[in-house]
Amino acid sequence: MKISSILEDIKPSDVKLKISHHNTLNPILWKKDTISSDIRDKVQDIVKTYITFLDIPNLKIQDILLVGSNVNYNWTSQSDIDVHILTDLDFLRKKHSDLIDKFLQAKRKIWNDSHDIHIRGIPVELYVQDVEEHLSSAGIFSIKQNKWISHPTIGDKHNYDRDLIKSKTAEIMSNIDELVDSECQNADDITKVKEKIKKMRKSSLEQGGEYSIENLVFKTLRNNGYIEKLHKCYDKSIDKSLSLDD
Repeated sequence: MKISSILEDIKPSDVKLKISHHNTLNPILWKKDTISSDIRDKVQDIVKTYITFLDIPNLKIQDILLVGSNVNYNWTSQSDIDVHILTDLDFLRKKHSDLIDKFLQAKRKIWNDSHDIHIRGIPVELYVQDVEEHLSSAGIFSIKQNKWISHPTIGDKHNYDRDLIKSKTAEIMSNIDELVDSECQNADDITKVKEKIKKMRKSSLEQGGEYSIENLVFKTLRNNGYIEKLHKCYDKSIDKSLSLDD
């Protein structure tokens, strides 16, 4: 999809690629292989408040998992603390089908728009995950059990195709810039880009895991501020469609 624009396409060489490897876990959060008790307590407090905010009757937490870059050796200064709240959504899906997923997504957006929560300066991202859903993460740590479910491999460096990652990222960044340049007029076009990115990442995680090319493209988009730019453009398009000018 291309939109007429006076902007020049972003060149792959302009893309800032941030893929890190360390020999230790993030020292802000970890002491050797152990997470401090005050961080565990704080995560549980945040989750408890979030569950109250969701206001779903009979929602039982089976586990609270830390996943992603901050539970691995590829953390960066921009990595969030990804907290997955593990629960059984089957009883809700039987009653409400796919509405529960849209509800949780909407609630998560409202929460993020209303709160700015950090642990030792690191943003906290919350997700409600069905117990049956596959989780693609090299490192998984259980807050409730205070133990590793899956320990990452230290120094697990991959031979990334940096040029391919930059090329794919630059193309999507150019599309997003074109949408913004068009004053975010068409919600359908923005939705297509959002869905493309979502499917790209989901498929890559399922097939290639955390280090797959498309997942690294997503992370590069996020680290360069383009995921946030796309979400803001979508919100702007909805506001425009619902407004009536003189």
